Amino acid sequence: MKFLFFFLLISAYSYGQTTDYTSIKNRLLAIRQEDQQLREEHFPIAEQYGYNSPQATYFWKKVATRDSIHAQEVGDILTRYGWLSARQIGREANQTLFLVIQHANLPTMQRYLPFMQQAVREQKAESVDLAYLEDRVGLESNGKQLYGTQIGQDTLTKEFYVEPLVDPDRVDERRALMGLPALDVYTKAWGFDWDVDKHKKRNDSLKKAGH
Repeated sequence: MKFLFFFLLISAYSYGQTTDYTSIKNRLLAIRQEDQQLREEHFPIAEQYGYNSPQATYFWKKVATRDSIHAQEVGDILTRYGWLSARQIGREANQTLFLVIQHANLPTMQRYLPFMQQAVREQKAESVDLAYLEDRVGLESNGKQLYGTQIGQDTLTKEFYVEPLVDPDRVDERRALMGLPALDVYTKAWGFDWDVDKHKKRNDSLKKAGH
């Protein structure tokens, strides 16, 4: 009887213990700071020469090297612990998992996309962030996105535009399901108006040009 009581006591104590993720949280916050700093350094270059200019492209090659290192670290965390929630590591560190994966190369994004989809189902990640990741994967793998989160810039006119969409007429329905505002609200933040007809014409022109 005493043995049983001792066993139950130990079991209850063990069940109540939580893993200390402090070191993981701190490392993710450091990665987040470096990730954002690199991208802030890009804006002056892009504004001066254009987002698709040779100067901007050269800068992004350097960023990609650092991104690959971050992706390896975050990938190791995800493989070992799964998608850690904001409750476990804090909101900023939790979102850093998404930030790093969406800045990785296509194979890495494809590998960890199911992790994030599951995390959203378990309320460990935000559906808004998932929309950005799914759009990046879609755009890089088959040339089209679902939610319109990815914006391009014309190299000649410097005008911004929404990258190619699947079924552009229903994009706002899909955005609403993910918790995103209407596309016109989003594009205004980029300084242009969403025009579905203009978007379709641009896509038709790209198809004719063989892009």
